[in-house]
Amino acid sequence: MLVVSECLSSKNVLTLRTYMDDKDDAKSFIRKFGKFDDSYWIQGNRLNKGNSSRFVMHNKWVCSFSSHRKVESSKKNQKCDAFIDILIKIVTKGSKKNDEYLKRDPPLNTVIKINPFHSHNCGSADALKRLFIDPEVKSVFLKYFADGLSPSQAMKQNISRLRTLPNYIVSLANGALNPRPWTIYRLWHKYLEENYGSFKEPFERLEEKIPDYLNQGIHVVMDKTDPWVVLVVTPLNERAQKLKNSSEIIFMDSTSSCDVSMASVTVLLTATKGGAVPIGVLIHKQQTAVAYEKGFKMLMDNFPLCFNGLTYPKIIMTDDSMAEKKAIQEIWPQTTQILCIFHFLQAEWRWLMSSSSNILPVNRQQLMQLFRKAVYAKNHEDFQDVVNEINHLEGNQSFKDRFNENLKRSQEWSMSYRNENLITRNNQTNNYSEATIRILKEIILERTKAYNVVALVEFISIIWDKYFINRLLDFAYNRRNQKDYELQLTKMKSVDPNSILQIDEFLYKVPSSKDSKKFYDVNTIIGWCSCYSGKQGGFCKHQALLKQYYDIEFPNSPVTDSNERHKLALLALGIRDCPPKPFFEDLNELPTPQTSIMEKENLKTTREKTNLQLCYKDFSNNLQDGDIENDPNIRPSIPLNNNQSLNDKFTEKWEDFTNSINRLGELLQQDVSETSIRHLSVFTKKIKNIDTTSQAVDFIINNSSSSKRGRNIRVQPTSVARRRGTYKGNHRIGPGRPPTEKSTAGRNSLLNKNKKKVVKRKHNLVQSITNNQANAKCKQI
Repeated sequence: MLVVSECLSSKNVLTLRTYMDDKDDAKSFIRKFGKFDDSYWIQGNRLNKGNSSRFVMHNKWVCSFSSHRKVESSKKNQKCDAFIDILIKIVTKGSKKNDEYLKRDPPLNTVIKINPFHSHNCGSADALKRLFIDPEVKSVFLKYFADGLSPSQAMKQNISRLRTLPNYIVSLANGALNPRPWTIYRLWHKYLEENYGSFKEPFERLEEKIPDYLNQGIHVVMDKTDPWVVLVVTPLNERAQKLKNSSEIIFMDSTSSCDVSMASVTVLLTATKGGAVPIGVLIHKQQTAVAYEKGFKMLMDNFPLCFNGLTYPKIIMTDDSMAEKKAIQEIWPQTTQILCIFHFLQAEWRWLMSSSSNILPVNRQQLMQLFRKAVYAKNHEDFQDVVNEINHLEGNQSFKDRFNENLKRSQEWSMSYRNENLITRNNQTNNYSEATIRILKEIILERTKAYNVVALVEFISIIWDKYFINRLLDFAYNRRNQKDYELQLTKMKSVDPNSILQIDEFLYKVPSSKDSKKFYDVNTIIGWCSCYSGKQGGFCKHQALLKQYYDIEFPNSPVTDSNERHKLALLALGIRDCPPKPFFEDLNELPTPQTSIMEKENLKTTREKTNLQLCYKDFSNNLQDGDIENDPNIRPSIPLNNNQSLNDKFTEKWEDFTNSINRLGELLQQDVSETSIRHLSVFTKKIKNIDTTSQAVDFIINNSSSSKRGRNIRVQPTSVARRRGTYKGNHRIGPGRPPTEKSTAGRNSLLNKNKKKVVKRKHNLVQSITNNQANAKCKQI
């Protein structure tokens, strides 16, 4: 309640009486009056310092455009005389005798004197922009910073918020509601120092935050001795360590310049059905063998069984970095190291294009083709043939010397070795690592260096971790298409599922889509096939056919059913937060009783135990293609789908087709001509050339799909030639004015043939080799 004290008021000063407890109430009044008056008040001199026994407080606030603590030449020095004087009295028996307002209930113990007359304009945009940031708006920006927004993003978000308010046009000009950029950046740097410590000594602040991280389940371990290393493992990373793929193959890559101190980040990834997920992230000072060894040892000390219960991964794929390879050999000597094929070939092509190679330009393509032939040789015999061919080349001694040097470590890059010895799941390049690093720099850090190591840990452990969780949930919520899986099934559409032979519980023989007499061995537990695509554990079309018709779960298959989606959700969210399995079922899938779920899990556990005693090499050696029809141990499988209805439908459609052909013959006999006989002979010859089931299916599909094209009215070639722009086919020209050269220039028209368009060179190694030019470099990651 405010009461005007007329006896104390003057011409320019308004005196009010109210009740206040302390200084906080006074500051609250100042803020509210500033919003009402479109002004900002700063605290001036403290009054009546010696009478603390009579007053709670007595302070004076002056306008921010006054001369208080300002130089004469300052733009904000408008010598404004406006002020607010607040006096809070102590209520006693003696003070009540001299002040009638103290006798009221509640007592009006506060005297407020206000001079509201400013010597400057308060309502213009130029005056409003100079107001100090409002405390409530300040807390909003601090929340934006805590959510990972940069200053520029926070300003855009605040403007979007203000646009939803009434009278937003004036609010956008108000510096208290829409602060100027320098205000936000100053607030941002203050936030960084308070939350992430100093720039030069960040580890003290990181040690203080480690208990908070641990309460969230995030393990942050650091070693401050030079070179310093920090290990970050989130709950998602811990769950990824227990995946089977974590023991099969690990993808590793490093990137530098992640914060202002130029720290490097090394990520260790495992492949899942929803993309790659880290099992741990290292932040270190230098990309040296000592730093890598320190980080790997730190990982093993804190998570000794981080590779699905093993102390080392079977395979690690890296770039050709001597520091990384040396550290891996030191910490995990039993691990097989392989190289990224793309980067290995790219390095060879760059060497051939360099002047130091002393290779003539006319020989570069031939030598590179031989090198690629050696890398992609399918078996050991083909590989040796290429090696002999290279060694018998005339001249080009520097190329042969370099090739023989690489030959000493052929197990790292030879496809023939991988086909015969390794399970790589057809991962021949380090694309998982490259994409993950790019996500970190472009999406998480937004091509901006972090403030220091503490901020970088925050980005990695919270924001980056949420990105991986959201991507896994996209697959779990069935928001990603299954084009790859459907493409594999399309390749096997000519194969009869009844021709699949089951050898035992986990072994099958699947016929070839091109030759029905040839069979491929498929191991459902390992996820392996004897075809070229499945030799390294990749998901091939033969495994796709088994999965479609026998509902078999493969470790390398795409996400296609509710059981696999539920597993991805468990990986992303954990057991406590993951919804029950029925939540992930298909639209047409009936809810599964809980008992059947448990039975299926028990069966899967039994299969995994059996798999420990099996190896895909044994099956590939014992089950060679041969006379399988007379083998008594092999029995034909019965697919789960009932094919009786399909056979009935085919019989019905074939009868209709036969009747239609007979009717067509009767119509042709009514008017026999040379033209009809000639085309009938061509059509008959096409049918006679069909020998296999796949050719028959292709013939039906091609003729049915071309029926629509056959109804188009053909156009004379001379008419097509006269058409302008992109209208070069026999399709219908749209209504309206014919297009001009200018309007069609942006639609890949062929009009300006004489103009030579400068096309940026693509980052395509094969195309660069074909054109005998250096490969384009992508943006530095």
